Amino acid sequence: MKRVILVTIISLLVFSCSTPGKYPPPIENQALDEMESFREYFLEGRLCDAKIALDQAIDLFAKIDNICSISDAYIQRYLFLAYVDASEEKVLDKAEKFADVGRCTGQKKKIDDLRSGAGDVIEPGNAPNDIYRSVMQRKAAIRTKNRKYIDNALKIDRSHGWTMFVIRDYAILRLLTTDEKEKDMISKRMNFLQAYIQKCE
Repeated sequence: MKRVILVTIISLLVFSCSTPGKYPPPIENQALDEMESFREYFLEGRLCDAKIALDQAIDLFAKIDNICSISDAYIQRYLFLAYVDASEEKVLDKAEKFADVGRCTGQKKKIDDLRSGAGDVIEPGNAPNDIYRSVMQRKAAIRTKNRKYIDNALKIDRSHGWTMFVIRDYAILRLLTTDEKEKDMISKRMNFLQAYIQKCE
């Protein structure tokens, strides 16, 4: 009887080990998921969560010696800060350091383009996704002084819950309007939204 029980237990163990299970994704896929989380958290104003996601992505890229993706992660952080008028050159410097170490020609070109301001005149309708479409609408508003582009950006940003972009939209709208009452209303709405931004030291 004991032998039958033992054979049954061993059979169950062998079956459980040989049954194909759901394995965790490769490290690179995990890192890419963290980068996607970084983008969403940042735009939603969850700045601490965004920083954690970015740091985790960089750690995962480092584990597989993917230096160029580390450079790209810093490029993305620089871009998203720039999108809300808070660019940090030191972030781009980090991206360049890793691009040099990894001999990452693609990232080097991106960095050179960012430093030279290339791509700022892309037409709003030709942007590849809603993030860049929103960014280009704001650039067009600043360039043309036409608030219709801000209306377009607000429509995109509100639909996604991108609080950081909505605040930036209002900041530009406040610059474009000459009506003092409207400026005051815009300031109040900005203050209201900023209270919901996750502060991260």
